[in-house]
Amino acid sequence: MEVIESRSWVHCGREFSAADVAEICTTVAWLPGLARQELAATLCEHLSWLTLTGTAKIDACLEFLARLQAAGLLVLPALRPSPPRRRLAVAWGDQRARAGPPRPVLSQHAPPGVGQAAEPAVLISNSMVASGEGKDCWMG
Repeated sequence: MEVIESRSWVHCGREFSAADVAEICTTVAWLPGLARQELAATLCEHLSWLTLTGTAKIDACLEFLARLQAAGLLVLPALRPSPPRRRLAVAWGDQRARAGPPRPVLSQHAPPGVGQAAEPAVLISNSMVASGEGKDCWMG
């Protein structure tokens, strides 16, 4: 697709010449199977469009590609549906009670005098808080 206009484009503080826009349009037409994110990453690499820390300006590039598509200069690949995110099952309740005895407190492994508490440490489980058991330990 040829760029009909010879004007330059400015997006996110960067000026793109007509030659830059023509190169972008050629790259988009040449790589129709790439996802939009990959296409933007490729264009950022080719155009050296980077942040001060050296990462690609992918979001800015995606916005610029949308502007060019709205102007009729290129056709972006169709949006692909995102794969469903896997949910982690969280089991609440007395998982700690079933897990066995509580792990030793750090102060038991520290050198003498380091991290020693005045009173013995008490591990408080969610079930203890829910039932109110040992309230005097954790309420102060």
